[in-house]
Amino acid sequence: MRNQDESNPDKLGDQAASSTGREGSAEAASFMAPCEALQQSVMLAVVGGAMRNLELFTLIKPNRFGLTWFSAMGAKTRALAKRFEKQVLRPIFHMRFFSNKASAKADSTDGRPAAEGGDFEIAFREPSFAEGGSSASLQCLNFRKATVIVTRHTLFIGLLLKQFIEKLGGTCEIAGRYKWNAFSDDQIYFVLCPHMFKVLPKNFIAFQLEQFISARWITKDYLNRLNGADSVLDYSFFNIRVLGTLGFDQGKIHYVPIGPIKNYRDLLSRHGYDLKNIDHDSCDVLFYGDPLSSRRTEYLRALSSCFKVTVVADAFGESMARKILSAKVVINIHYYENALLETPRLLECLSLGIPVVSEASIDMNNQARFLDSVVFTPIGNIGAMISAVKALVDHPEARARQAVNIARFVSDDHEFTSAFANFLYSKNLMNWDGLKEYRHLPGDAIKNGVGYACLGLMETMNRYDYYRKSTLIDLFPYFRGVRHGLGWIGCGASYKLMLQKFHDVGCEMAIVCEDDAVIEPDFETKLNSVLAFLKQAPVKWHVFCGLIADLNPEARVIYSEWKDGICYVFMDKMTSMVCNIYSRPGMALLSGWSDRNYDTATNTIDRYLENHSDLIAVTTIPSLAGHNEDLDSTLWNCSNKKYSARIRKSQLLLSEKLRQYELDPHPSPAATGSSVLTAAKTEVRA
Repeated sequence: MRNQDESNPDKLGDQAASSTGREGSAEAASFMAPCEALQQSVMLAVVGGAMRNLELFTLIKPNRFGLTWFSAMGAKTRALAKRFEKQVLRPIFHMRFFSNKASAKADSTDGRPAAEGGDFEIAFREPSFAEGGSSASLQCLNFRKATVIVTRHTLFIGLLLKQFIEKLGGTCEIAGRYKWNAFSDDQIYFVLCPHMFKVLPKNFIAFQLEQFISARWITKDYLNRLNGADSVLDYSFFNIRVLGTLGFDQGKIHYVPIGPIKNYRDLLSRHGYDLKNIDHDSCDVLFYGDPLSSRRTEYLRALSSCFKVTVVADAFGESMARKILSAKVVINIHYYENALLETPRLLECLSLGIPVVSEASIDMNNQARFLDSVVFTPIGNIGAMISAVKALVDHPEARARQAVNIARFVSDDHEFTSAFANFLYSKNLMNWDGLKEYRHLPGDAIKNGVGYACLGLMETMNRYDYYRKSTLIDLFPYFRGVRHGLGWIGCGASYKLMLQKFHDVGCEMAIVCEDDAVIEPDFETKLNSVLAFLKQAPVKWHVFCGLIADLNPEARVIYSEWKDGICYVFMDKMTSMVCNIYSRPGMALLSGWSDRNYDTATNTIDRYLENHSDLIAVTTIPSLAGHNEDLDSTLWNCSNKKYSARIRKSQLLLSEKLRQYELDPHPSPAATGSSVLTAAKTEVRA
């Protein structure tokens, strides 16, 4: 398999022949007139008396595409068929056809011709992943079938998608090109490296796999193809940031990192690969990819003086898998000086259980999950790579220890499944059960029976950058939020999912901040005081609000108490999710929130909580947390500055309500209008 750095598209498309494929519409209309006259039922068309060997042209109408094309013809009719396809089928079915002529300039950075790209036949058979005794764990997809269109270089990623879709109960085919058929409209298409293909489906999801550190990929044609996709998946934060600076619609971009494939060797064997009788002594070190960049040449020359090195530049499929399995170590050397980490290559090797020694990359701050399973050496340090390779090649016990680390990583890594499930749910292609099954809490999210998490969307780069640079990162592990076409639905789904997870593992409380929260240096000290108070609170409570952003004028104070210099205020209403603490009853309360209720007056997550008749909320004066005004809201697409005046007004209103309560701390039940408040006050007096 090749990776993002050198996939060297076969023949980069220069310009689309037609962005909608509607060329020749006038001639198409003349062809279609008989169909319309016969109500598009069944038509036998004999075009020209000279076409005596025409066997059959049949057009029927099975679905909304209008017509299905079946042909059985003699050799002499091929020219006519080609004309018919161009003038009728393309305009009718709106397939996307792109020029696939070779670029005037060589595509690779070293001036060589581009490597072969898309439009190839898949050589292996297509068993279901249910073969071998396993079966789909869920039936939670909202589509019938998926097709993943891959290049030879991206076959591993295609298999990764196929495995997950079929595990979810769907069916999935891998193809080397787009082939229209009668049921194309009923399928979901994923296209890996869409710039590699001359023909694309009308509607497709692009998986962008190039490295945008190189300007060679940032072409008008490629960006047009990405813009033409329904959604764009990308494995790299760096690429997402570049697309954002280019004005690309950020709402279309989804961060989906590549992941390992469990039992990958067995899977390939089920696909017909012969992976037996591998000679494990034939190769100390394997490098595969384009070897002809100057820095790779320098590395390989030095390594070859110390080890038995095999360089594979043009192998795919079974041949490539056998080469990887024959190696004691696979090395990963960047094509570019400041490259992103070539995660597909790493993951293919790790999925086969083979140790990898790799240069570090400029995006290592986002690659912490590989630190135990891959041996990294400093960028450009050939001596360090030689030493790392020697430690593995010369010591079988070291390789055995690394094999344990690799097996643990392949078994436990959830980055891909979590992100891809997030994407499917965001496009209404997966239901809630599927989302909950494949989303996981961060590994360090629970401390002393209390859950900690910072909620955010990774694709909103300015907020994610703020989180990583702030003190939030020291206390709150990042929980990737759920996306949805309606931001507030995604927000509600995020809270429901996260708090259900904390509740299910038995957390006593859960502390959740959002990625625009502001905390002071003494926040942790104050937080510990708050937690200690809440554990012994005289009133049963659901939610503690670290910041009241929009206090309901009808909110009523139930109880107040000063403790260690902090004033705790208990109320019957709350509005804010910036930095909250949830009790177990509060977590359970969230389980009733529905992602099918689109009423913003009652079902935004904070309004949902506020409107619950039994809600008891707690807050403090002064507030425990603040709100970053320099960031933007991911829910309402506006600046956080919009909330500043509302927050100040709410704080003044809260102080006034507290003053009134202190003047008359025990209002009558009639005044409160709530049996819950009466019960709470009775409990306090007792």
